[in-house]
Amino acid sequence: MPRFGGAPKCHACEKSVYMAEEVKALGKVWHKTCFKCNGCGKRLESGSESEHDDKPYCKNCYGKRFGPKGIGGGATAGCLQTEEGGATISKFKNTNTSSNKFAAGSQEKCYTCEKAVYAAEKLIVLNKIFSQDVC
Repeated sequence: MPRFGGAPKCHACEKSVYMAEEVKALGKVWHKTCFKCNGCGKRLESGSESEHDDKPYCKNCYGKRFGPKGIGGGATAGCLQTEEGGATISKFKNTNTSSNKFAAGSQEKCYTCEKAVYAAEKLIVLNKIFSQDVC
C-alpha cells in the first residue's frame, strides 16, 4: 500500500511504481517490465494472465503446468486419459463396436426416434447413437 506521499510498490521488485509505468493486475500493482510470465518470462498485458500461488503466468504456460494432462499436454490437450493397471485409456474412446462396421444389411438406429442414422449425421454420446437432426 502507498505510504503518505509515496507511490505504491511493485509486487515483483518492491520499488515505487509511478502512473506512467503502472500495470494493475491480480489485485496488485506492477511495473510494465516486471509483469511477466513466471514460466517463460514473456511480458503480459493486464487481463491476459492466469494466476497460480500468487504468481502470474501466460495462458500457455498455465495450461502446460496446471491444466489437464493428456494427449497434446496442457493448453493443447486433445483428450484426457486415465491410467488403469499400467495401461493408458482415453476417456473419449469410442467403445461402441457397431459404429465401426459398415455392413449393407445392418443400419444403425437413433436411440431417441429409432430412425436410420447415416454416418454423416451420427452422434455417439455415452455409447448411444443419436441423429444430429431433431427427433
